[in-house]
Amino acid sequence: MKTKSSRNTLTDRYFEGVYALPPKLRCRRPLEEKVMGKIEEGKHICVRGLWRIGKTELMMGVMDRICVGKKASGLFFDLRSQKHEDQSPKTADEVRSDIEEKIQEFLKQMELDIPIDKTNPLNTLGKVDQRIYLGMDELIALEGLGAEQMRAMLREFKAVPDNVSLIVVCHKHRNTERIFDSEIVQDPGFSTLYIPPIDANELEHIVQSPAWDFGVEFSDGALDKISKLTGDRPWEVFIACFMVANSFEYHGMLKPGLIISEEQVGSIVSLENLKRYDTGEEVLLNYGRVLHNAFTAKELELAFDLATGKKRLQRGYPKEMEELTLAVRVIEEPELRIRGELFEEFIRKVSNDEINIGE
Repeated sequence: MKTKSSRNTLTDRYFEGVYALPPKLRCRRPLEEKVMGKIEEGKHICVRGLWRIGKTELMMGVMDRICVGKKASGLFFDLRSQKHEDQSPKTADEVRSDIEEKIQEFLKQMELDIPIDKTNPLNTLGKVDQRIYLGMDELIALEGLGAEQMRAMLREFKAVPDNVSLIVVCHKHRNTERIFDSEIVQDPGFSTLYIPPIDANELEHIVQSPAWDFGVEFSDGALDKISKLTGDRPWEVFIACFMVANSFEYHGMLKPGLIISEEQVGSIVSLENLKRYDTGEEVLLNYGRVLHNAFTAKELELAFDLATGKKRLQRGYPKEMEELTLAVRVIEEPELRIRGELFEEFIRKVSNDEINIGE
């Protein structure tokens, strides 16, 4: 039986954070300000990283803040298609049609009567007499167009009118790495940011703030354990805290004055125990998707080496090691290893054929 959260409890607070970050727990303000500074310099922004790392959250946070601060307009596109089971549009015209529909809604809300340029709907935004911040999520969905059309579509996006600032989200995926790299990352008009792990202050904020509301606290050792288990990835931090709170509530032990220890976190949050929770199992599914889809064959081989303590390949592939470091935050303590004990153990089990992630 899967364990689910109850209502109006500490468990529920962390559960909500997994799927929709409450404003109180927004912890990436410095990162948002860094991105906003690049926009001020006239750059378009590319946000990169693996699934569930916080790319969309960062994009939306930046758009909210910069639109309010500058009293400008924001427009958001999710490029996934609702017409296909795999959510991937199949033609460029289909993409343009979806964009045209959203721009029509935008113009209606702005009470503007501007004809849509059907050959390139984004050109229409140039007729709006103000700065527009345009967020484009799930560019990975364009893979369904094929490499040639995908490149052409990205170039069409990049040719937005001068009054439009782009913030695009590009997942790391082995099938699209070269396309994103050549068309966006290497484009001097873009500033690219790989989402980094949260720092110690950000970790403390998202872990302790909900707990303090219930008179509960995580010890310094418990915070350190959560950091090591999750690799300081916010989504996994919330799931770890959800598991801990759920366990204490289930046993009737979550009461004001409770201080949660490092040992208690370690006994509750494990790769094996993740399977007991719907949210925890999503971590395992996401780990599998990362290994199956994100890494190139050589990056995956390097990840296996890091997780199993081998060193045969690392020095011979500096580019792949750099990419892997950006994606999963390889760390030295004192030897190179994957950041996050849960993910590292998962990779090790896949490498040893204890877990099958498919073909």
